[in-house]
Order: sequence, then C-alpha cells, then structure tokens
Amino acid sequence: MKDDMINSGANVINARVVRDGNIITASYYAYVGEFMRETFAAVAELRAQPHRELAEAIR
Repeated sequence: MKDDMINSGANVINARVVRDGNIITASYYAYVGEFMRETFAAVAELRAQPHRELAEAIR
C-alpha cells in the first residue's frame, strides 16, 4: 500500500502519529492513545485562538 500511495503523489512519513494542520492520522490502531493525545492538543490549540466562532463550532 505504501508504494501505491507514493506513486499517487503522497508524502509518506514513517511515524506512529502525524499531524498536518487539522488532519491527524495514526499508522496503526494500537497507537490510539498517541492519536487521541495529539487530537486533544489540536483541539486545545484551536480553542485558544482568538476566533471564538471556530471554538464554538467544535463544542
């Protein structure tokens, strides 16, 4: 699958959890703890932004 993704133009990173802006992915379901920590960190960052309407949208 990795070769197919590379051939399609993807930038494949060998890591347990990767965050690209608001997109967070995990390479394997066993890494769900790390995935959730990164997700909660992303939400906290979003909520800290001065654009309150964005924070309200995720409640």
